[in-house]
Amino acid sequence: CAFWRVWCLVELAAALARGVPVCMIVGNVAHDCDDVTNFITNDSMLNQLYHRVDVGDAEATVESDRKMILNTMLPEILGLKPGRDHAECIARVNALAKGAINGAGFGGIIAPGSLTFALVHSTFFECVELINLKALFIGSDRFRVRRPIVAGETISLEMSISSVEARSEGFRVHYDFRWFGTNQDDVVSEGIFLVRYWPVPDQTPSGP
Repeated sequence: CAFWRVWCLVELAAALARGVPVCMIVGNVAHDCDDVTNFITNDSMLNQLYHRVDVGDAEATVESDRKMILNTMLPEILGLKPGRDHAECIARVNALAKGAINGAGFGGIIAPGSLTFALVHSTFFECVELINLKALFIGSDRFRVRRPIVAGETISLEMSISSVEARSEGFRVHYDFRWFGTNQDDVVSEGIFLVRYWPVPDQTPSGP
């Protein structure tokens, strides 16, 4: 779950600080016999997730990242004092997380196509293997909704690299994405997905 990955909390806190609506769909990514990726919702997870979520228990592959994010980055994003308002920081992000969980439990038969934007992030990081890199979703551009979606409908995601920009450390990639329904002409939504990549420092022990 993204609530237990500390880098995901940076995005959640940034949305909270800027008043950006957060929506969440709970379930699993599955592959059919044609190797098409689908998202299968699972509403039974919601109640358990609501009572267990505590972003203070979030983890990171690198322990120094976890401490830096919880003690410095998240408080700064939320306008709190780094190192002094730790409890308030955790309480705010927990409140947003539980609000998103509550919202996920009130789905109707018809859902706005804008919900597909939340799926881009989870599907991308579920399917992409990072080798000697760490990545962070940093934003989007030109997101357009073409039509609503229906509960139980199968939609597919198509992504392609639009451009790559070098940075002083790492690089940024612009991905064009489209969600479509029964065929590629049946576009649900489309836009640009921005991901920032950093190299992971070599942690191989040095020789004697």
